[in-house]
Order: sequence, then structure tokens, then C-alpha cells
Amino acid sequence: MSLNKPFKKIIRPFIDDNYLRSIGNTYLLDSDYSNERISSIRAFHLIVQDYLDILDYIEPNDSNKKVYSHRIYELFLRTCTEFESNCKSILSSNQFSKAPRDWNITDYFKINKASKLHEYKVQLDIWGSTSKLLDPFQEWNSATYVSLPWYKAYNNVKHNRNNNFHDASLENLTLALSGLFTILFSQYFSFSFDPFQLNTSFTEDQGFLSTSKNIFKIQLPTTWINSEKYDFDWNTLKSTADKFDNFNFDAI
Repeated sequence: MSLNKPFKKIIRPFIDDNYLRSIGNTYLLDSDYSNERISSIRAFHLIVQDYLDILDYIEPNDSNKKVYSHRIYELFLRTCTEFESNCKSILSSNQFSKAPRDWNITDYFKINKASKLHEYKVQLDIWGSTSKLLDPFQEWNSATYVSLPWYKAYNNVKHNRNNNFHDASLENLTLALSGLFTILFSQYFSFSFDPFQLNTSFTEDQGFLSTSKNIFKIQLPTTWINSEKYDFDWNTLKSTADKFDNFNFDAI
């Protein structure tokens, strides 16, 4: 049996495998689903602008992936804290009883169970003469917590820059940025492409969705079973008092 209400800040395909049935009439834009959508997407796009500024000085290719600098360090920390902010918002919007002051990356790992983050793939077409395939959550394809290399690097350099400055690399920043885009897409679908317009038209090429408004292409999970999918009429559901369910993160 499929789900007759959406979870807050968690996209799922409908039973017909579409994620979006109507642009102007969707649960994704409801303020009870999220009142942080525009702010979160704008924050991401500002980070992308600063990332592109860095690429004015460092050519994005494998030869330069280990390059590190104070500018990369600064943006790396900002990107990862924005990722953390999104994770905290997802947990707090649903059912999770652990005290927020005690949350850490092992708690954010729980979101993978709700959103299949490990199945998302991100493609960057401005990496040298070829595209770079990014898999920011591949380590989370596991029943138990496994650390993410880019997030571990973030903690290393945050707590001891003198000894771990090399962890603030272009490669880790790029992975973190793709991870941030993934966590946004897992909440807001194609609205993540543009913080200013609700135009959700996008191109699909070999399973990757993209628009001219974003440097990334993204591929979504494909292993949802029917009992995990949504099946509701939002036009009817939106007028009810209890239109959203809370995902039970306590049960994970």
C-alpha cells in the first residue's frame, strides 16, 4: 500500500513514478511542507557563485583537485554548515526526539533511509574536457553508518587547520557542494534549480535532470517500491488540517 500523505521535506515519486504532477498545485510549495525553501536554495546558489569565482583562478580538472587555499577553506566550511543546516531542518520537521544539541553526522545518516541519498548521482560538465560524476553519499549505501570522506575532511580542517589544511581541497569542496545540492533536491525536487522562479521545466538526458540555471545535473533514486511511494490527490488533501505525515526517524 502506498503513502496517502507526504512527509515534510522528503520527496518521493508518486505511484506513477512522477515526482511532480502540477507546478502550480503541489505539496512542495506548501508553507507547512517547508517555510525555508527560498532561503535554502538562495544560500546554495550564492555558494555556487563563489565556487565559480574560485574557478576563475583554478582550472577545474583532476590535475588540480588536490589544490587547497584559504578561499577554498572558507567556502568549504560554509558549504558543509549549510548541509548541516538542511539536515537539522529535515530532522526537526519530522519525528526525532533526540535533543538537537546532541545531533551529529550519525543522526544525519538517518535521512538516507528516508530519501535514499546514496542513490543520487550528480554530474558536473565543467571539469576539464570531460564531465565529472559525483557520488557524494555513496558510502551511505550501508545498513550502518559509514563516514563520508568529504565530511570527514571538513571536520578535520575545521578543528585543526594548521595540520589539515590540505583537506580544504577543490575536490572536497566540489563533493560537498554536490552533497548540498543533493540534500536540497531530496526536499524540493526541480524547484532547487532556481531560487527565483517556479518554472520547473528541465531537460532529461540519460536519466540526469538539468537546466541552464544550474551547474549540476542530477539523477534520482530508482529503487522505490510501491509501499514507499506517494499516492494522494493534493487538491483534496491540501484543504485538510492534517495534510502531512512526520517521518519517524526515531525508528531508525
